[in-house]
Amino acid sequence: MQKTVTTLLFMALFSSCEKPLSSMKEMKETTKEMKEITKEMNQKMDQTNKKMDETNQNTSNLGAASRHGFSEDKRNNKRKVLFSNTAQLDMGNTLTDAKIFLLAFEYQIWDGVADKEGLQERERLIADAISELHQSLNGTYERLKAKKKYLGLIKGDSKLEEMTPLELDDLDKQDERSFYAIATTLHVIDLLQERNIDQNKAQGLKLAPISLYDVITNALAKEKTGAPLTVAEQAVLVKDAKEMFIDLLKARMDFLSALALKNMVDEEAMGIKDQAQGLLFKLTEGSFGQLKLDSEFNEVNSITRKDIIYKLQGAVVVRDFLKSITGEAPRLNKDLASIYMNLSFDDGELVEIPTSEKMAKSLGEKNQDLRQWDNLRQRLLK
Repeated sequence: MQKTVTTLLFMALFSSCEKPLSSMKEMKETTKEMKEITKEMNQKMDQTNKKMDETNQNTSNLGAASRHGFSEDKRNNKRKVLFSNTAQLDMGNTLTDAKIFLLAFEYQIWDGVADKEGLQERERLIADAISELHQSLNGTYERLKAKKKYLGLIKGDSKLEEMTPLELDDLDKQDERSFYAIATTLHVIDLLQERNIDQNKAQGLKLAPISLYDVITNALAKEKTGAPLTVAEQAVLVKDAKEMFIDLLKARMDFLSALALKNMVDEEAMGIKDQAQGLLFKLTEGSFGQLKLDSEFNEVNSITRKDIIYKLQGAVVVRDFLKSITGEAPRLNKDLASIYMNLSFDDGELVEIPTSEKMAKSLGEKNQDLRQWDNLRQRLLK
């Protein structure tokens, strides 16, 4: 009996252990299979990520190529007109074309990420823009600065020394118009720059707007102080390029000064005496006579006064900058200097007693604008 019980207990024990042993074996096999499946999934995921990276890179390259081609075509179209001495554009259209040309440089529409690599790419594009501007404008600049020769021997003044923003209507003065136009629009910044700045800001990245005017003035200022230069700034300081860019800034000062005059004088209103003095001034190249015009500054509206002051401020900023760089204030074009020096206006109405609060406020604004304008005029003539 005891033997029978023992046998039954052994059989029961063997029976109860058989199933767990089988389950453990299956579990090990299942775990092994899962590891293999996971490994295959990871490999496939890596391949997918690699393909996605390649796709993103191809998309990025395609976008860069499209941006490059678009900007280059746009510049080429304007270059053919701006830098051809046979073109015959009026000054307004020349200014418009110059603005489009400068906005078409690729760095203006760069839409990359402002990380280390992205900023390096942008800097290369800015340096390319500086070099291309120099090369594109060089032919015009060389023609302007070529000394006139008399009898094939005696050298006289160059067009660059004689040109004035007040006489640009002649068809053969496209070189002068283009040089003034590029100088005056150097500060332009494309709206796409501002959009990209906002997009990078949302990612916590800093990106500053920049114009070619900024690059040129930063380069000249850093050279003066010995500060480290960027790649683009180094391109500005190559000898022949530097000379051209300084002359561009001088032209910018003159043209902004002329634009400030445009809405505050009327040449047709000159009296006979003033016309005679003006003719003498032109015939003697400024040795005798004077250019004297009556100012309409008091008669224009406040918006026009602010515009006049804004342009005059721009001219004074350039004048002060060049003085800080060269140690000598650039001379304002002699025609413009004569006009600003002899500009006359009747300011009697500015001291009349106002009859209402509204008139008093308007009169106060006129007085303030006039004082600001006169202060800028004196700084320009120093």
